[in-house]
Amino acid sequence: MILNIIAAVLFSYYFIALAGIPSKLKKLLKLKAGARLKPLDCMTCLSAWVGLALFFLPEICTHVALVMFGAGYIGSKFKI
Repeated sequence: MILNIIAAVLFSYYFIALAGIPSKLKKLLKLKAGARLKPLDCMTCLSAWVGLALFFLPEICTHVALVMFGAGYIGSKFKI
């Protein structure tokens, strides 16, 4: 279960902070500056929902998320 939690947090960080998907969706939907897209723009909310999804999905999904988004997180820390 700890791997599910770590994978959910890494996915949420990558989705919100690195890829900036919520910002792109807000522009696409022409929302006002302060508009929210919960749970997509909330790290805590998105982590909880992704963690729940990973709990019910096969274990391989958790491993794939860990590798992909863990690599993305570590890669963002080694900007050259």
